[in-house]
Amino acid sequence: MIRSAEAAARSGNWVVGYLSYDAAPGLDHHLATPGRSDEPLAWFATYPDSGPVGRVEGPPAVIGTWEPSMSRSEHSRNVEAIKEHIRNGDTYQVNLTMAMSAPVQGDVGALFEAMVASQPKSYGALIDLGDREIVSISPELFLKGNGSNVMMRPMKGTAPRGRSASEDHRNRRGLEISEKERSGNVMIVDMLRNDLGRVAVTGSVRTPELFVAERHPTVWQLTSTVEAELSTEVDLAGLLAATFPSGSVTGAPKVSTMRIISALESVPRGVYCGAIGYIEPGGDRLEFSVAIRTGVIRDGMLNYHVGGGITVDSDPEVEYEECLWKALVVTASDERPDLMETMRYEPGEGIPLLQRHLERLSSSARYWEIPLEPAAVGEALSAVESSKPIKVRLILFRDGEVEVETEELGESDEPVSLDLARERVDPSEPHWFHKTLERSRYPETEEGEVLLVNLNGEVTETNISNVMARFGGTWVTPPVEAGCLPGVYRAMLIDQQEVEERAITLEQLREADEIAVTNAVRGWRKAVLNT
Repeated sequence: MIRSAEAAARSGNWVVGYLSYDAAPGLDHHLATPGRSDEPLAWFATYPDSGPVGRVEGPPAVIGTWEPSMSRSEHSRNVEAIKEHIRNGDTYQVNLTMAMSAPVQGDVGALFEAMVASQPKSYGALIDLGDREIVSISPELFLKGNGSNVMMRPMKGTAPRGRSASEDHRNRRGLEISEKERSGNVMIVDMLRNDLGRVAVTGSVRTPELFVAERHPTVWQLTSTVEAELSTEVDLAGLLAATFPSGSVTGAPKVSTMRIISALESVPRGVYCGAIGYIEPGGDRLEFSVAIRTGVIRDGMLNYHVGGGITVDSDPEVEYEECLWKALVVTASDERPDLMETMRYEPGEGIPLLQRHLERLSSSARYWEIPLEPAAVGEALSAVESSKPIKVRLILFRDGEVEVETEELGESDEPVSLDLARERVDPSEPHWFHKTLERSRYPETEEGEVLLVNLNGEVTETNISNVMARFGGTWVTPPVEAGCLPGVYRAMLIDQQEVEERAITLEQLREADEIAVTNAVRGWRKAVLNT
């Protein structure tokens, strides 16, 4: 099949298809897999032009509740079994995976388009086999060939995206310096270097990049790059026999580790962890992804595998949670919000907290990858002028366009009446940490403000202000991590050491000696809780 696909490309056709993980023993009889799925081991299609074009045909797909093939306790036992293998010298690292299944309704093409939109930097593929469809948005390059030059870019090491720019930076930096993640990455790199060395010109294998953190909507991934020049007699089948499957989805060493995987995993991987890609006409240029973040849809069910590399230092609980992070990419939205700063303008003074507003706006723009041109912001704000205090709304649209609106400041009653919101704030949702134009998550009220509380029973903020509470002689405000916007007036008070950050439960707020709310437009105002 592989040689036929390569021959078709050399005859002038585009060739598109995949190689299943279960096909590994056919390339190297020393390799073992956890059974065999009922999908074809290899599938390729030929096209005389640039190939098929995907299209959305029906309503958006809706994915139901995920059901994992391994319970948390079973996964934990497998992790401990792997660690015992490592201590016995059978392996250094094992990529343990499990299947997750969920009912899916709607059009498969629409699901694929949504997946691609959620992972725009990925290698997208939709393959219709007739009785099932394969959808893939893998971010990992397996092989890229250009004549005799070949490149592999393994991913090994994962960290969740942060909710704010500062948390995001900490998570990225933590991944980059993690001894566990770096050792796992370099172990796979060494194995891939050895794999390529079997079919490469002597001395041509090189590693131009190590430990590069790649940003994706839900996770950071640690990547490295391995390159080589192939020997002239090596064809595609020979290259795959030396390198397939990618060491990043097996562990090291490959032969003994795949045997451990075969014994522990109860569900065949199928196309997952295989390779999906194309060969250009002429046969000299090709590109294949590692088929991770890949699912199979059949009879109204989506089967989607997730996994991670287990080492002797692995924490079973952390590894299980990492699997859940990776499952999020199927339904995660990468839609960038429009950002906003609401500011107070004073005649003869301008915007007193302008620098803090611009720093927060810039931080959120970096987080969401929204273009921000300082000159455009300056030009838009330069037109603001008034003989009395006004509210200024600076909008940064997701495409980088800037707009400024102004309105008069109405009267503000004091103390501010606080009603308790019915819904609770999920602090894992990043939008709470950025000021956006979309305000539907915030409840509205005709009078006063609405107090928000997170899923842990902790106070976060109101629908338009940060919350302050006095206990004895100390004023405190909820930490940003509780799920609140890092207000610029709040930041000024913290810098001036007038307030300190501390978690406040709703019950504690009811017992506070005083309550206040603050924002950049109205400043500090007394408040009372109505519940």
